[in-house]
Amino acid sequence: MILRAEVDDLGHAGDVVDVAPGYARNYLLPRGLAYLANVANVRRVEQEKRKYRETLEQEKVRAEEAASAIAGAEIAFRMMAGEEGQLYGSVSAADITERLLEAGFAV
Repeated sequence: MILRAEVDDLGHAGDVVDVAPGYARNYLLPRGLAYLANVANVRRVEQEKRKYRETLEQEKVRAEEAASAIAGAEIAFRMMAGEEGQLYGSVSAADITERLLEAGFAV
């Protein structure tokens, strides 16, 4: 059987697993969690895995490029502070995101 989704104690989507015929017939197949592991399906799964890995690699490259662009950026916040420099509020992730968007970065 080839899993279509993660199944507890069995495997992840795309894994080829060996299960009892009754488990496949009564649980996996009716719920759409797996399909038969014939030659065509195994090839299709391998092709899907290859495309997924390529997509992940492209996303990683884009994320690294964005991180290097943001790494050199400086953003400033004007906030109320006490006499000793202690802020009355905090700088949230939403505040940082807003400033980065204003500076022209895609977040």
